[in-house]
Amino acid sequence: MGGVSQPRLKLAPSPVSLTLTERMRLFLLRHAEAVPGTPDAERVLTKKGQLQVKCLVESLSLKALSDIRAIEHSGFVRAVQTATRFVELTGLDLPLLPVTGLRPADNAKRILKDITETRHDRLIVGHNPNLAIVAGRLLGGGR
Repeated sequence: MGGVSQPRLKLAPSPVSLTLTERMRLFLLRHAEAVPGTPDAERVLTKKGQLQVKCLVESLSLKALSDIRAIEHSGFVRAVQTATRFVELTGLDLPLLPVTGLRPADNAKRILKDITETRHDRLIVGHNPNLAIVAGRLLGGGR
């Protein structure tokens, strides 16, 4: 009796694919609401944005986050503040890890490739359109 082949998830039309050999949870968190203005990288969270993070944390099961090793985020202030507030409110002892490739104008293929090459749970705080592109590609959509 031969071994069972592992299913493969093809991310058409990209050459990136994910072999489903282990369970991996991926949490994509768009930064909370930030004040308008420039420079874009320095926009801070509004009071509403801080409340959004609080409401999110209150709705989560912390058990689902138990295998996350770090909170990954872009270097933009609003993403850093969202990640920081998330850690404060959850009480999780997780490092904050700035990651290149998560800024709004970055190519989403870089972070997508990084995600598909890892096999551990991840929480990534970033921006649209990149998070939407990553989610769509992982769920089988185009672009």
